[in-house]
Order: sequence, then C-alpha cells, then structure tokens
Amino acid sequence: MWSIFRSTRDRARPRIFQIGFNRCGTKSLCTFFQRNGYRAVHWKSGKLAEGIELARLRGEPLLRYVGRWDVYTDMERVAHRRFFKGRVLRRLLRLEDRDRLEKPIHAFHYFRALDCQYPGSKFILNIRGVDRWVESRLRFEADDGGDYRFCRHGERAHADRESLVACWKEHWRTHLSEVREYFRGRPDDLLIFHIEADPVEKLVRFFERAGHDLDPRHWTRENRTRAAQADGVTEEARTAA
Repeated sequence: MWSIFRSTRDRARPRIFQIGFNRCGTKSLCTFFQRNGYRAVHWKSGKLAEGIELARLRGEPLLRYVGRWDVYTDMERVAHRRFFKGRVLRRLLRLEDRDRLEKPIHAFHYFRALDCQYPGSKFILNIRGVDRWVESRLRFEADDGGDYRFCRHGERAHADRESLVACWKEHWRTHLSEVREYFRGRPDDLLIFHIEADPVEKLVRFFERAGHDLDPRHWTRENRTRAAQADGVTEEARTAA
C-alpha cells in the first residue's frame, strides 16, 4: 500500500511537475500520463502537498516524503482544519515548525526549488481563461452543496465573494508572472498549456523534444463540474500563453 510519508533514498532524477492552479485540468494531465505508462500522482487528498511542505520546513529535499513518482500534479492543500493531524506527522513536525507553517499549502509555488533540486525536470503551467477558472472554483463546491471560500490567506479570509474573487485573480496573475519570468529563455523546460484551447499535440510535441513518447489518444477531460459548459476562449486566456 502506498504511503505518502515513507522516507526513501531520493535520486535527483528529472521529474515532471504541474505547477498551475487546481480547476485547470490537473486530473486530466495526471490521467494522461498514467495511461501513457508513467507513475503519476494527483493530490492524494492534500497529502502530496503536506509531504512537500514538511520537507521544506525541515530543510530537506522537497520530494523526500512523497514517494518515487515520475509526474506530480495538484500539489495543493486547502482544507486546513485537518493539517498535520496524522500520527506520523505529529512525530515528525516540531512545535516551532508549526509556527512557521503557511496555510493553505500551495506546493506548486516551490517550482524554483524543485528545478534546482531535480535538474532536468520539466514543468507544465496549466492555464485557462481566468474568468472560467473563477467560475469553476465557485461551482466546484456548489455542485455538492458547499461553499468554496479558500484563498492564499486561508479559509473565509474575505468578507464577501467579490473580495475573494479579487484575491484569487491577483494570486493567479502573480503566480503566472513569476513562473514565466523564472523560465524566461528556457522554452524546453516550461510548457504553458491552455487546458481548453490547446490541442493535446502541443503537450506531446513538447515532451517529444525531451525523449518522451506520449500517445495523444489517451487524452480525456476529467473532473469537469456538472454545470460546466463550452464557450469561447477569452483574449486574456490566449495572451496568457
């Protein structure tokens, strides 16, 4: 049985990291690589992000506690009420580390460290139209009768939906800008993939240059909200890539 927290001798071999936001085809990307024979991991109920954060807090290689995978997707944890409640984590995490803990955990922010620690790795910045992304987030919990109120500052940090959405959009713009700036001049290391507008062949061609053989027939859209409906791609979305 897979254990997210087992300690392994981690080799600094190249990996593939998805470093965009949730509700942007993270599950679709993971499933695509799995069907192509790659060991790909997705979210694991937030344990993937928890393990990476634990390693960061302890000054260890970021993948030390998350097992040996080829592809890492949805490295995020937002439901902070259950952060670090497991028996193993209680033993591992020192009290002073708890005080330094950032909630929620957006482990995809650590793309710089992942790039340095695992040289030769490839990165996928998955995007979509920002307004469509916001709508998807708002629908996500509504489909199950819930209310998605998480942002980078925590849960229910804003008094109204307008402020929450503004925070999401600022987080989106800042992260995309930082990723593009960091990988400037490195087109073979970063793929900006519009999950709704770009054909899967763009993904296949990018990884072909690195020696990967991917079958585009394995591409499907996963985890779409029930209320999702197809419409045009905004100019903002096109220029984001």
